[in-house]
Amino acid sequence: MRLRLSSPPIVDRHRLAVTPAHIGTARRAAMSTAISSMPHTIADVETYPEQLKTLADSPGPRYVVFSASISPETGLPWVMTGRMSVRTGLSRHYPKILSGTTEQQAGGHTPRRWCPDCVRAIPCIQSVVEARGGSWLEVRVGDKPTWKDTAHPFRSDPSVVTIPTLFHVRADGSLGARCGRDLDTAPSAELAMQVVEKFVEATASE
Repeated sequence: MRLRLSSPPIVDRHRLAVTPAHIGTARRAAMSTAISSMPHTIADVETYPEQLKTLADSPGPRYVVFSASISPETGLPWVMTGRMSVRTGLSRHYPKILSGTTEQQAGGHTPRRWCPDCVRAIPCIQSVVEARGGSWLEVRVGDKPTWKDTAHPFRSDPSVVTIPTLFHVRADGSLGARCGRDLDTAPSAELAMQVVEKFVEATASE
């Protein structure tokens, strides 16, 4: 059945006067503003230094987490539901974690990181940091062979031993306290959540 409008639509003459070039400029400006205010950004080995500088201008508290990259080969897509994710063991007590954590694909599937500890920890970090109005940078170290290479640059600077490793970012933009081994050894999403909550509580005001 076709619906009919009871009254003609309102036309904004000012919008009709905007040229395609102006539309492109406005769209780019809007996208730039949105990106600069996003609580979560993603970097890799090459973009990490610049993204870390950008993070310093974002709302605090600020954090950097080093994590595994998305890997279709070793991390199969897993289905996010409204109440539970079977693969991660997250229950309905964490609804924020289950809503749009990373790159969403058609059909409600989310590609997994190759590191299961990162799969558990990253949504917890997102939930806790963003609940405080903070910002965080996710730095993806690469695929598994790349990370296992002892010459990986992050193994010497900033001395990341294990992934995931979460750093608090000081007001001057430098890395402060870290939380790595506790996240790496947390056997469940619930315990990972407790680790993140405790770490953020202890560092958010620094």
